[in-house]
Amino acid sequence: MRSMLSISILLACMQASFAQPPDTLWTRTYGGIEADRCWSVQQTSDGGYILGGGTWSFGVGDGDFWLVKTDADGDSLWSRAFGGGDWDECFCVRQTSDGGYALAGFTTVVGPGALDF
Repeated sequence: MRSMLSISILLACMQASFAQPPDTLWTRTYGGIEADRCWSVQQTSDGGYILGGGTWSFGVGDGDFWLVKTDADGDSLWSRAFGGGDWDECFCVRQTSDGGYALAGFTTVVGPGALDF
């Protein structure tokens, strides 16, 4: 009985700790009226963030790579869409040592196959 009581108290404490909302410094949304997705986030050397994903709201195709650069508070500093006339999407972005960005994703526009990276 005593071990059962200990387990019940432990579970109650665990549930209470999970019920608390997480600490949030800021919340922002980015995008337009169509489907826009973020797949990768990295803090940059200036304390801001680089977000990489795909956009159907901006760019020239049915979906394009989309980068959003923010400051430390999440305010958008700039955004860029890259792609062709069909579907392209970025799944990973990393800041390089020279301050630029390396992107990885797929394209249906360039290359010999239906989907190339």
